[in-house]
Amino acid sequence: AWIGVALIHRSLGDFDLSWANLRRAIESNPCNLTTLHLAENWAREDDRNELYLPFLESYLSIKPDDLD
Repeated sequence: AWIGVALIHRSLGDFDLSWANLRRAIESNPCNLTTLHLAENWAREDDRNELYLPFLESYLSIKPDDLD
């Protein structure tokens, strides 16, 4: 649900709230690859890689052997 809300806020131009919703999504499920990929894409679009790193760190803390 958090991903859907994030997408809606992003489409309305509220980038800060969309990132906040993505953070809630990753807190709910750090292994959700959809959230991880979405955060990666948005970080590239926004030129804000520092926002993506916590998502990646959360994922890798649970799945350290995932080379993808």
